Amino acid sequence: MYEFEVWREMDAAEKSFLDARYASLTAAERAALANALSRIHSGEMVPYYIQRYGFYEGHTDYRADPLAIAFIFGLKSLPEIEQAFPGRLRDALARHFTVQTQ
Repeated sequence: MYEFEVWREMDAAEKSFLDARYASLTAAERAALANALSRIHSGEMVPYYIQRYGFYEGHTDYRADPLAIAFIFGLKSLPEIEQAFPGRLRDALARHFTVQTQ
């Protein structure tokens, strides 16, 4: 099985945006947030599973997070992503979400 890593370095404006928006986090926590948003480590089967089943819940080393994909490939800017999760971007990248039915 093959593994791959895709990343994009944040520019100074993006780093400043995270520093200002998440000033309550420690420098290490902000670095972890930036890393989660700008780096994908995955395996060769993940694109197949995304294509066949869509994105999956949970957080593993091989999960290709849709937010990271949007950021890395320029589909959404950092302010646009933040706007979708105001003040909660860290949680959106780290917490396990489930669909709730009524």
